[in-house]
Amino acid sequence: MTASQAGSTPEEAARAFEASVADLVEFVRSCSEDDWARLVPVEERTVGVMAYHIAALMPQMATWFDVQEEVPGSVAEQDAANAAEAEEHADVSRAEVLALIQQNAPAVAAAMRAVTPEWMESIVKFAPAGGQEFPVSRMVALNEVHVSKHLAAVRAAIADSA
Repeated sequence: MTASQAGSTPEEAARAFEASVADLVEFVRSCSEDDWARLVPVEERTVGVMAYHIAALMPQMATWFDVQEEVPGSVAEQDAANAAEAEEHADVSRAEVLALIQQNAPAVAAAMRAVTPEWMESIVKFAPAGGQEFPVSRMVALNEVHVSKHLAAVRAAIADSA
């Protein structure tokens, strides 16, 4: 169940996020060593680094709907941060990623559930998208989308190599 399928309440979005996280955990646990080291062409990072990225970015993304001012950053800054992350965590283990997921996911789901219906209708200015304005409901849903989108890219890279 994706956030777009989950409806518009914070509870539904949190449940969709938790379902995607459970899918990610199962994927990480079952990933072979060869696949863990495989390059994800569309991302230019390995499967392991992508799994780390998903888990590590969870707390930051949860702040994107809890801001009174513009969400900072740019596409270039995100690209640079992703490249540095890939280099720094090139040898990340599945155990490290699983621990990071366990550490980060529950707080993100709780933050999602704390969003009130009125808050869901508020607008957030998002600098990484050229300062576009988005409803908080969309920013909340991005937590699940981030997990499922990257996990789909990782799975596609593995399938393409088979």
